[in-house]
Amino acid sequence: MKKLIIPFLALFLFSVALISWKNYNQKKSSNGAVVINNFGCGMLDGSGEFVFTERSHAVITSSGNGQLRCQAKVPNPTGKAVLYKDLPCGTFAGFTLGHETVSASGQATLICNVNNQ
Repeated sequence: MKKLIIPFLALFLFSVALISWKNYNQKKSSNGAVVINNFGCGMLDGSGEFVFTERSHAVITSSGNGQLRCQAKVPNPTGKAVLYKDLPCGTFAGFTLGHETVSASGQATLICNVNNQ
């Protein structure tokens, strides 16, 4: 699994950079927050293999804080819930460490929070 982290990180950061350049001002809410949906996002499956999804949501507040959330149905041959902690995460609000949960049935959710205050 360790040999997959560097390619995963590189592809993920490239995807975030490309999408952020293309969609940064996609939608602004009434309080000045930027909301971006359905962009490319890299995740891990239950075996630690890289998967790609576009089922994603990001919010950047006017204060510069942000959250990135990606979801996908992924393979999970372990039959148990899997938790990945401290995943390098490039968000529209900056870089941070995130966590991903893969349920026994393969429902995966990656969450990355950036607090710039």
